[in-house]
Amino acid sequence: RKRVGDDDEDFVSSKVSKSHKHKKEKKHKKDKKHKKHKKSKKEKKHKRDKYVKAEEGYSSSKKVKKEPKSTKTRGPTIKELHPLKKLEMAMKAHKWWEAEKLPEGMKWKSLEHNGVMFPPAYEPHGVKLVYDGKEIDMTPEQEEVATLYAAVPLDGPQLGDAKVAKVFNKNFFTDFKKLFPRNGVVKKFDLLDFSKLRAHVLAEREARKGLTKEQKEAKKAIEDEKKMKYTFAFVDGNIQKIGNVMVEPPGLFRGR
Repeated sequence: RKRVGDDDEDFVSSKVSKSHKHKKEKKHKKDKKHKKHKKSKKEKKHKRDKYVKAEEGYSSSKKVKKEPKSTKTRGPTIKELHPLKKLEMAMKAHKWWEAEKLPEGMKWKSLEHNGVMFPPAYEPHGVKLVYDGKEIDMTPEQEEVATLYAAVPLDGPQLGDAKVAKVFNKNFFTDFKKLFPRNGVVKKFDLLDFSKLRAHVLAEREARKGLTKEQKEAKKAIEDEKKMKYTFAFVDGNIQKIGNVMVEPPGLFRGR
């Protein structure tokens, strides 16, 4: 005989077994998912380690030059000032408003300076002037004046305009022929040919443009040395800068 309640017991047991089965399946899926994630993480780590080792191998293959350790203590670098800059700074340091007041009409008590600066002396180049198709010898003074004329541009305001050029050439030749003997060869301006001198002047200009850095620096050093000597004066014991100390070099008057 089937007892009362057996159906209920069967129903409960079947329900428990189903629940247990469901939990088991859920745990299996979870373990499977965890293993998959762990495997993926392990693969990523392996790839990363492999990449790092490859990078280390590449960097170690390069020869890196090690700098020797300096035993000197590093301090602030001090820039050396140019002597001209030092003089200018010394000049600015003077407190003129605190200086002794001088009597009316007196500007200074003592003045020391080296005078004016003259341009360098003319150096003859030996290029001939052509007159009436023939080369003529010139003295350094004659050559200097002829070269000054050759430096005047043909398309400039003095020679570019026919009317102005006529007056300019007349004035030039009036003074230029005085440098030659009265009974000499040079008598007419129209017979003078300055083409060789013009070529020489042009070549000198190009040579100045083509100076090397060292040549330019050497030239500047000479100019700075002259400035140190002539462009500063001592007024009542204080350094003062002089505006213009260069004597105007020889040249042809080209008008204003």
